Amino acid sequence: MSYQHPSTPSQAEAFSEASWKKILAKAYLLPGNLVAVIGEGRNEIAARLTPLVRRIYVLDPETSAQSANQSSNKLEQLAYTGFPLPLLEESVDIVFASNFLNEHPIESLQELGRVLVPGGRLVILENCPPKPDQFRTWFQEADLVNLITRRLDASGQGMATGTRRIRMSDAVQEAYGNRVKQSTGCCGGSSSSQSCCSSDGYLPTQNMLFSTGYSSEEVSLVPTDAAEIALGCGNPTALANLVPGEVVLDIGSGGGMDAFLAAQKVGQSGRVIGVDMTPAMLGRARSTARKAGITNVEFRRGHAEQLPVEDHSVDVIFSNCVINLCEDKGQVFLEAYRVLKPGGRLEVSDVVMDQSIPVELRLNHDEWAGCVSGALPETEYLDLIREAGFIQVSVVRTTSSGWLGKAQVYSALVSARKPAQSG
Repeated sequence: MSYQHPSTPSQAEAFSEASWKKILAKAYLLPGNLVAVIGEGRNEIAARLTPLVRRIYVLDPETSAQSANQSSNKLEQLAYTGFPLPLLEESVDIVFASNFLNEHPIESLQELGRVLVPGGRLVILENCPPKPDQFRTWFQEADLVNLITRRLDASGQGMATGTRRIRMSDAVQEAYGNRVKQSTGCCGGSSSSQSCCSSDGYLPTQNMLFSTGYSSEEVSLVPTDAAEIALGCGNPTALANLVPGEVVLDIGSGGGMDAFLAAQKVGQSGRVIGVDMTPAMLGRARSTARKAGITNVEFRRGHAEQLPVEDHSVDVIFSNCVINLCEDKGQVFLEAYRVLKPGGRLEVSDVVMDQSIPVELRLNHDEWAGCVSGALPETEYLDLIREAGFIQVSVVRTTSSGWLGKAQVYSALVSARKPAQSG
C-alpha cells in the first residue's frame, strides 16, 4: 500500500501557535520523557519540546557519523540514513514524526513502533494527511492502538496520535477468572466502597476506593449470585433511561449485575446481551440466569474489541469499569458505534485520570487488572469516543477515586449518542 503527499515546505515550521497548542496537548508529555524526533522540521519540533522533556534524540540525515554522538544539554543528534532507525528497540517514550510516512506507511509505522516502549506515544504530523479510516488500517497493521486524528487548521495540516500496544488481555482474564472462584469483587459490591489497592507493593495505588452507587432497591432486584461479585466503579444503568422493548448490550458483563438490572427495565418485550471474555464469569452469569428464571438475558463470549453482535442491532450500550481494562480503547468505541442503531445511546462508567502517567506505571499487571493503570487521561478517553463518531458526549465525575503516582484516578459516567442519520 502506498501513500504520497506533495512536496511542501517543512510542515513543522509552518504550524501556527494555535496548532502547536493542539499538538502538545495531545502528546501528553511528561518531564521525564525520552523523545525521538524525525522527519521534516525536526529542529523546530525539538526546539518546542526541549523545555518539556528529559532528552530528545534528533534523527537527522545531514548529521555526519563523526558528529552524531555529540550532545548539547537535552539534545542529541543521531545520523539517520534510513531503516533501521539508529535507536534501540523500546528505547523512547514518544516519537514525533513529520511528513515521514511517504510511500511505505505501514513499514514506517512499524519501525516507529519498534523504538517505542510498550504504551509509548506516537505523534504523526502530515501536511496532507490521509483519511481517518486509512490511518486506522495502517495503525492496526503496525499494532498501534488508540488512534486519534485531528485537522489542525484550514490549510489541511493534520495529526494522528496512538500508542504501542501493551499486552494485558491474558493477565486480565486470569485475574477475573480467579475472582469468580473466590466469589469476591475488587471494585466494590452493592453500594459499599472498598480498597482496590495493588497487593504486591509495587508502586501501589494510594487510597483507591471504588463505589458502584447502586441503591439498596436495585441490589434487591438482582440475584445474590450476581450482586456478590459486582466489579463496577459506578452505575451506568441509572442514566441509561431504559424503556420496555429496548435491546441492550453490556460490554464486559462479568457476573451479570448490570445485565440483570437492565432486564428488569426492558421487560420481556426487550432483550439484554452480555458480552464477556472470561469463561468463568460467563459460566457464573449463565448459571445465575437459569436459577433465577431470567429469560430475556443472554451471555456471549467475546472481546470488547471484536463484539459478537450484529451491525446496527442495539438500542443502548453500557459498560461498567471494563473499557479501562482493554488494550485498545479506541477499537472498543468503534465496535460500540458499529453495533448501535442510528440514534442509539452509549452509557459508560469507567476509570480515568486527570493526567498522563509514566509508562512504567502502566506495566504492572495487578494494577491494570485492578482497574487503574490501564486508565487513560479523561481528555484522551473522550477524544476516542468522538473519534469513533459519537456526538453529544458528556461526562460526570463520580465518587470512586484515588491516586497513582502524581495522577488522580477517578471514575466517570460518560454519555454519548450515535447520530440518527448514521449508516
